[in-house]
Amino acid sequence: MAPETAAVIASLLLGSAGQVLFKVGMRGAPGVWSGLLSPPVLAGLTCYALSTLFWLQALARVPLALAYPLLSLNFVTVPLLAHFLLREPLSPGQVAGSALIIAGVWALSRY
Repeated sequence: MAPETAAVIASLLLGSAGQVLFKVGMRGAPGVWSGLLSPPVLAGLTCYALSTLFWLQALARVPLALAYPLLSLNFVTVPLLAHFLLREPLSPGQVAGSALIIAGVWALSRY
């Protein structure tokens, strides 16, 4: 796997993990400020920081017009992670929308 591909995938997965950790950390929190210092939220912020570092590495080697659409795959990975890890429902509309996003990213990557 090329380093730029690995960097994009790492950025995508770390960003998605960060969202799931934010959700876990905010469960039952009475407000944003009280949840901000929970271990899952802090772990999510760490994932986001690492995601940004990998993203910068990818941007150093990949054209922005190609790399940026790949971030929309977060709209696919986050609901899947939420479904399998947090037992959140996954509707047929979400599945269909995810398929459209994947098709769109595929089409954009073919330029």
